[in-house]
Amino acid sequence: PILKRTDGYTITAFPKGLNSVLSLQTTGFWRKLSRSPANPDFSEADVPNLLYTFDPWLGCLFGTSCRFCYVPSVATRIYPNGRQSYWYQQWGNWLLYKPDITRRLRQQLLDGAGLTRPAYQGAAVYMSPKTDPLIPIKDALAITAQNLDVFLDAECFLMLQTRSPKVIEENDPDIFHRIIELARHKKVGVSFSISTDLLDQQRRIESGGLLPEERLRIMARLKAAGVFVSAAVAPLMPYSPEFARKLVDSCHHASIQVLHLTGAGAATPKDVLDQTHRDIPHYRDLELRLAEELDGIGELPWGIANKGFIGAFLAARRYYETVSTSEPGLIPV
Repeated sequence: PILKRTDGYTITAFPKGLNSVLSLQTTGFWRKLSRSPANPDFSEADVPNLLYTFDPWLGCLFGTSCRFCYVPSVATRIYPNGRQSYWYQQWGNWLLYKPDITRRLRQQLLDGAGLTRPAYQGAAVYMSPKTDPLIPIKDALAITAQNLDVFLDAECFLMLQTRSPKVIEENDPDIFHRIIELARHKKVGVSFSISTDLLDQQRRIESGGLLPEERLRIMARLKAAGVFVSAAVAPLMPYSPEFARKLVDSCHHASIQVLHLTGAGAATPKDVLDQTHRDIPHYRDLELRLAEELDGIGELPWGIANKGFIGAFLAARRYYETVSTSEPGLIPV
């Protein structure tokens, strides 16, 4: 484990969940669609029947740079002593690796002959809802590289959610070319976080992290390499008149969501949400405004709230269906 800022805390037990691998989603955010719009729109009948989430570890090491982070509040049930625990109060300063996670992932996905088990054939997997799978730490990156190798052997589709520049890392370990190889087999999409193209607006909710232009360049590089890219425009903040065009140029799809208290997935801390509404008039209108601007360009599918994140799987399928192939099931790089 990596534990920072432990002074004043007595740690007697770890959070629950270290033994979990793939979690089948049967209710909630990943199953019940919001009433939000999408283009093209879709219904619950279109949602993948087998949709799993996968967190390779517990915790995060981005510190408190993401003021909007919902994870501590939704994970309190797994913390010993709840909100009074070290795990809640020092979120962002600890990371717990799940024991032997790559072997257990392979064992869960594949049988003894190396074939995908029926429960996972054609499944959609979202990695990760409660952490970043590409935290820039050597051991963590090595684990994710090994996990990507497992997904290459499995007949399922992986959506990798990140805000990390390591998604295009080419050395020790080579994450970028593993993702490209998965894309050649039409097995991966990257959902990359970007809230705005204006740095001062990004700093309202995120004190560190990549600059907006760096995020756009990373998405564009993945797109140019043949990887399906969805912009996770969440939480959406005020943006420039050029933002919609920048998204069209750098990705294949946009998941759009403003900060929210309840009703559309995990909740924003209330103090952050209240301040945002005080500082930004008509804040909630930003979602539809950006969607309308994307429609005005007419080239990028999008969805609001969970219709964005679920819709990304559907958009990825459409994208790979239209890609020309030099070999069956492969796209040229």
